[in-house]
Formats: sequence, C-alpha cells, structure tokens
Amino acid sequence: MKLFLSSLEAVPYLELLENEVPLFLLGSFYYLKKTKPEYQEKYMKFKDKCKDFMLDSGAFSLLNSSKNLNEFLNNLDNYIQEYINFINKYNIKNFIELDIDSLVGYEKVKEIRERIEKATNKKCIPAWHISRGLEEWKNLTKEYDYISIGGIVTKEIKKKDYKKILPALLKIARQNNCKVHGLGFTGSNVKEFDFYSVDSSSWSWVRRHKKISKFDYKTKKIEYTFLSTTHRVKSNKQTDIELSLLSIKEWKKFQAYLLGGKQWKH
Repeated sequence: MKLFLSSLEAVPYLELLENEVPLFLLGSFYYLKKTKPEYQEKYMKFKDKCKDFMLDSGAFSLLNSSKNLNEFLNNLDNYIQEYINFINKYNIKNFIELDIDSLVGYEKVKEIRERIEKATNKKCIPAWHISRGLEEWKNLTKEYDYISIGGIVTKEIKKKDYKKILPALLKIARQNNCKVHGLGFTGSNVKEFDFYSVDSSSWSWVRRHKKISKFDYKTKKIEYTFLSTTHRVKSNKQTDIELSLLSIKEWKKFQAYLLGGKQWKH
C-alpha cells in the first residue's frame, strides 16, 4: 500500500522537504496555486525526488472554505483551466478530478472531468462519493485503472460502516483490475482494507499539538507522546520545524512498512 503524505505545501515546510523527502507525496492544487511562482517551482522539484506524486484538485479544501464558494463558482472556468495548465506544465501523471458534486451536481462534474482529460490527454483519478451510487462505482472501475473513494474524512461513509461498505467496493475494483485510493484514510485500521494507496496529513498534528511521533515496530502504528506533560509548550519556529522533521522521518518508516519489503524493518 502506498501512503501519500499531504499538507506539505505550506511555505515553512519547504525546508523540511529539503531535509527529508517522503516516499510518496500528495500536493493540493488549491494551496499550490496560492503560492509564489518561485516557491511553486521549488516544491514541484520534489515530485521527481519521491517514489510517486499525486495532485489533488483541492475540492475538499474548497468545500470547507464556505466564505469563498460563491467567488469560486463565479471563477470556476478559470480554476479548471489553471488546473489543466498546472497538470500539463509539470507533467502530472496522477491527478484527482474536481469532485464538487454537492456544488454543481454530478453531471457537471463529469463534464469537467471530460474537459480536463481532453486538455491533458490523460485520464484523471475519479473521486467516487456514496451519493453517486453502486452502479456508478462499477462503471468507474471498468472505465478507469485508478479511482478514489471520497467522503471518508467528511463522514459520508461512517466509521461504523467501513467493514460493511469498503470490502465490497474494493472487491468489485479488484475484479475489474482497478486500483483504489482512499482519500484521507489512514486510521489505525488502514491495513484491514485492500487499498492500493491512501493519503494523510496526520504527520502535521505534532506541530499544532506539540507531540512527538514515533513509528512503533511492534504495533506497526504511529504513536504519539506530548513534548511536555507538565506545562504548555510555547510555539516557536525552531521547535515546530524539529517536531515536523522528526514526524516526517517516522511517517516515512510507516510509509515503508505499508509499502512492504525489507526497507521498513528495524
């Protein structure tokens, strides 16, 4: 299983990437398009330094930025074209569709998907949502080599229903030789499901919560301990960088373990 680390687009994290490149990296176009051109160029150089790179359309971030939704809809055509230009400029192989079904409806999403694929001459990674129905899941697994499941982070698929829904979906995908990416799916039970790939921003929690992360070779999980249990640790740039760098190194061990092979072993 490939575990892509996300949320490394923020400017302070460029220094981290220069010191430690994750095995698999996921970038969000929503945030990358807001950065200065020189920073964007520096970040995208790491696309070829990791084992694999995936580009997210930024739909999840858009939907969680309600104050910008009207502005976004008014400029949707420009956003799509900028996404196309970015994919072509950096020759992105794996990129996720703009799954904004809840804003414009699925028929419009399919039109956008077709436009992007035609302009890039590449197939995107569709992001199936439970609202699209089982038949559409079957169709997508037949039409595409690589698709994703959305709505995990937003709890469209509730945790209590994982074992009922996910194995059935993954079985259909396997039967059609289709790889599946679980968007934002990296809970402690990630190994229970036969995803080809998943992504996570959980490595960045250490900065906000002042915790130390460590990959436990016995439990095969990331374990956390507070930097201090007696007093609140004040935030400063150096502490944040050191915690984040350590976290990436430990999550890189987790990446290697999920990928399999000798490289993850203690």
